[in-house]
Amino acid sequence: MSITFGIYDFFSYTIPGALYLLVINQFLVLLKLPNIDVNTLNVNLGSTLLWVIVAYVVGQLMDSFSIRLYYAVNKFTAETSAMKEFRDKHKNLEIDFTINDRQTLFSVVRHNNLDLALYIDSFKAISIMLNNISLALLLLAIEQLVEILVKGFTFPTLVILITSLGFSYVAITRSALFNKWHWSAVYNHARQYGKSIPEMFKAPAKKKTSAPK
Repeated sequence: MSITFGIYDFFSYTIPGALYLLVINQFLVLLKLPNIDVNTLNVNLGSTLLWVIVAYVVGQLMDSFSIRLYYAVNKFTAETSAMKEFRDKHKNLEIDFTINDRQTLFSVVRHNNLDLALYIDSFKAISIMLNNISLALLLLAIEQLVEILVKGFTFPTLVILITSLGFSYVAITRSALFNKWHWSAVYNHARQYGKSIPEMFKAPAKKKTSAPK
């Protein structure tokens, strides 16, 4: 595995995974179940590496739920908006592909220019990270609501609840924006290999170049 993919995985899943762990631990504290006292954790290289791995796994598992939240809020607006802007910008070009071909289009870009594909993938990585952060913040807001119901109303708890909901919405809308940038780049760069999927697969591979700085 290349170091580039490792960095993308870190941003996409490990950081949100750490937030998921903190929120889950807060639920355990609230319900008086066995939990981790973060103030007494022994911080060393071994334990840090272990928690990074745990956070990555949790982030991967929770992504199955965060993607459902994403499409419940944003639908397919990122993909369709990117395609509409692409068609409006290139009205004189013959284009015979749709958003249903987007994964195939990206595979064409990846096959012909791996460095460029990795650059485009960075937008998707940030989108996934923000989407997972949105779900983590939503869960934090739910935890704060449960705390109000169990322990009674406090102003700081209400502030955390409202703030979490607000930033959860901001994160998921930003996730859609980066997703749109990802697919816009895919559509724009795939077109240079042909106007349709069959034409792209018949076209000879172009020389691989480095991604734009």
